Amino acid sequence: MPFPPDERDPNLALLVTGQRPWHCQIHRDAFTYGAVPPNVDPRLIVDLRWFGISRPRPENKVTFSRSLRDTFDMPQPTFRFCLDEAERKETDRMNEHMLRTASALGGFMPGSEPVFLTPGLPLHIAGTTRMGTNPLDSVVDEYSKVWNIDNLYLGGNGLHPFGNASNPTLTSVATAVHAADTIVKGHPGH
Repeated sequence: MPFPPDERDPNLALLVTGQRPWHCQIHRDAFTYGAVPPNVDPRLIVDLRWFGISRPRPENKVTFSRSLRDTFDMPQPTFRFCLDEAERKETDRMNEHMLRTASALGGFMPGSEPVFLTPGLPLHIAGTTRMGTNPLDSVVDEYSKVWNIDNLYLGGNGLHPFGNASNPTLTSVATAVHAADTIVKGHPGH
């Protein structure tokens, strides 16, 4: 069945569930592959991306060099990241689900077969300045204020206390708006 000429590019997201703890995206992504042949409707070619949850663990961390500097002359960060055995099994299940979905949609373009990106590469690093209710295991309170410092608030993905299985931008923006509102109205208890 042909697409109507004014039909928009496909864009579908399957959200995380208890039985499927990964986020799925099916859409047209022109950055992943080259030009489509002129005799092929580009809306027939879609990109499938599956994102699994990486849960916070002490082994996954950021360390800062005492001797190397980055382009901003700050201590160079090194991100240490690996999957544990349970995460590897979950990743296998996620991959099987993506392959079943892909086979229901059609074949792969030559050169666009499924690949796993290097662990850590596509991550939105979370938990480096974790939000929480206890200063012993978090950096900021529920209003994004650094514990025991009255005039310092943090923002971004680092505040997320749990792993992400999708783009965390909306969560980070909501947290920043909440912090800004707290700064304007005054921090509770101060």
